Amino acid sequence: MSKQLDLFSIYSSIKVPLNKKEINFEAVSALDGIYVGKNSFNLPVIFFKSSIFNFIGMPNEKFNNIKISRGINYNLSILNKNISGPFFSFELTSLNSNLLKSFFTLVSDFVLFYLENPNDFKIRGYIESIEDLFVDVVEILDDEVVGLFGELLLIYNSKSMNSILDFWHLPLNARFDFSSGYEKIEVKTTSSLIREHYISLEQVQNDNCNVLILSIMVKRTHHGEGNSKSINDLIKEIRTQLDSEKLSKFDEIIDQVTKNLDVSFKFRDYKFDLDYSINSMMFFDTNVLPKIDIKSLPEGVSNVKFKETLDEKYSVVVCDLKFVKGKLYSLIR
Repeated sequence: MSKQLDLFSIYSSIKVPLNKKEINFEAVSALDGIYVGKNSFNLPVIFFKSSIFNFIGMPNEKFNNIKISRGINYNLSILNKNISGPFFSFELTSLNSNLLKSFFTLVSDFVLFYLENPNDFKIRGYIESIEDLFVDVVEILDDEVVGLFGELLLIYNSKSMNSILDFWHLPLNARFDFSSGYEKIEVKTTSSLIREHYISLEQVQNDNCNVLILSIMVKRTHHGEGNSKSINDLIKEIRTQLDSEKLSKFDEIIDQVTKNLDVSFKFRDYKFDLDYSINSMMFFDTNVLPKIDIKSLPEGVSNVKFKETLDEKYSVVVCDLKFVKGKLYSLIR
């Protein structure tokens, strides 16, 4: 049996049903009794014939983002052929697009492992793992957590980790993540498939300095895929490159940042695709970005934030800018 099972491609080819109560299905040709569906919310549901999967004693479960059911007597209509249950099913119930790949990765791994180990596989333990993973996937996408990954990635990918630490923020409530006089960088990190970020008006409305937005996109990896790094991995690798003075400052900032983040250590060990994030890094000059006119705000209104989808046409190549040697912009790759 192939070690790969591309259920996502089947799902992508299915049309969204017009009737809210319907689900459109396609059979998995390589595996008898497995069907990929798409409901009217454009969300996937995977059905398995109970005759090929032994789920006796497995209760129905509904978690935050996934619904697991057994004994469903649903009639599937595929190519004018009706297929009767009972079925066992996995259904994604969250509209968060970041969970889609994780859903198909988990279900595909589940199918392959179960078919190869039908007698030894402990399904109850696997279902509990799926529940935990889906909770974790949502929490790891917290803005502050991926934000820390983004700031560490800028340091890790810089021309000199020691030098760029001179410009990393202290105190933690500084307006910009990196600052050296006239040159400022604010790091924005997203786990979305769309390059959009919440931006503070005060950060982009500056007449006395040049502010660049660094946009980074992150993608969580599973099972050691590709060149993966976690927050803790980046911390360890950066520390090995620092002299004693800079190491002291780095440790101080990390200590303060992680104390302020309401996130457990296990989230900082979750892996992200390093190559994907580095290749996604894009700088935007706030002087040319579309933004709210601060003069148009009613009196007394402050701390304004807005969501902006960053268009590549506004991006800049930092090495093409005029910068001061030894200052912030000169350290960017």
